[in-house]
Amino acid sequence: MDWDSIVVKKTEELPKNSWQLGYFLSPHKGRDGESWARNLHELRVRDLALFALGDVKGRKVLEIGCGNGIYLDILARMGAQVSGQDISAEYVKDALANLKENKIEADIKVGDAGKLLFDDNYFDAVFAADFLEHVTHGQKNKIFSEVFRVLKPGGALVIKTPNLDYLKMTLLMKRIVALFKLKSPFNIYIEHTHNNPDSQHCGLISFAELDKLLFRNMFHAAEMIYLPLERKKIPKIIQKFLFGKKRFTDHLVVRARKPLFYGFLG
Repeated sequence: MDWDSIVVKKTEELPKNSWQLGYFLSPHKGRDGESWARNLHELRVRDLALFALGDVKGRKVLEIGCGNGIYLDILARMGAQVSGQDISAEYVKDALANLKENKIEADIKVGDAGKLLFDDNYFDAVFAADFLEHVTHGQKNKIFSEVFRVLKPGGALVIKTPNLDYLKMTLLMKRIVALFKLKSPFNIYIEHTHNNPDSQHCGLISFAELDKLLFRNMFHAAEMIYLPLERKKIPKIIQKFLFGKKRFTDHLVVRARKPLFYGFLG
């Protein structure tokens, strides 16, 4: 088994925690709606996002947009005191049930992330993964203001979200290839936009835009955690050359901190 290994299962074979294990509808079977491939690279990116929080043992960590609690589960196993908030009551119910099954205590609330239901200066860290691409620019601004409020001075905010710059670049390349094949380039869009296959990703963002939003909300300058761009069709030497370049990182993993002097003294 290595990071490039592919495991494909039919829908009826999927384990209960398939999303946590990294299963997605498989493109290898032409999206037949029944075949799911395990994406180990996605699990690797999730790991790197959690590593960006540092040592969480004994620390209070909030996840916004926590869904059914897959990250809260891992954070708790790492020793964190976990809390979460999600707008979906169904997801919160599932998260509480999943964590209880693993004997994990968590404080998870139903609510919009633009109004966090927690006290000021309470958390050592806030985590937002697979979430910000689902909210608009204006919503992000409210969310970051709320995250600032609930974080302790010096506390860290860590974000994992698709990189809009990378998606735009690969979209351009796909459209150029379509032209060479005498196909229409205008039927090709970034996934989860233009109903391709849905329109859930209304809030895709670049690092530059994210950095500006965080700066406006009084966070220290955002720090990008670079990810290896590993693709079978790209030679290793080119992959190494592209590492550390923002446009060639398919996900943004970003860490920013609440200030100390302003945080304590206002």
